[in-house]
Amino acid sequence: MRLSCLLLCISVLATATAQRVNTTRGSLTSGERVTLDSPGRARTAAPDTLNSPGRERIAAPDTVSPGDITLRGYSKRPMDNKESVMVTNNTGHTIAAVHVHLTYRTMTGEVFNERDVTIRAVLEPGKTTVSEFRSFDTHHEFYYHGSGKPRKSATPYDVSYTLLGYDITIGRRTSPR
Repeated sequence: MRLSCLLLCISVLATATAQRVNTTRGSLTSGERVTLDSPGRARTAAPDTLNSPGRERIAAPDTVSPGDITLRGYSKRPMDNKESVMVTNNTGHTIAAVHVHLTYRTMTGEVFNERDVTIRAVLEPGKTTVSEFRSFDTHHEFYYHGSGKPRKSATPYDVSYTLLGYDITIGRRTSPR
């Protein structure tokens, strides 16, 4: 019994004094993407192209064009906790998220709120979907003028957006089982 306790104490001490191995990655070079063509052989790719083994290069867009994504059918009633909008993908790529800057104005044109929003939606080229995101109006005091006049007393507003960017998906989306 004493021998097993002694061996246990020695192994605990040896483990505690063992040198720690650093497993974190070193600094990464910005502007380069490493791709593997075959096991053990790496090469760098230009940051504006996406490579896939056995497939052609896909050119990724360098800039965002305002016409790449269309938002329409915006809706927000006074009691809604979420704002909804129809998002259309006008690009040639499947996207996973859209980043927009929203500007809220009174009916006289005064800006009373601005914010950046990420709209999560997997959209194939040419497709449209309805998406929702949390409303800025946590006190239920405002409504979008295009949603119709409510019974409750609330302040109408107008909203505009600026497209900041979007996320292009790589790979194939699998359907739920």
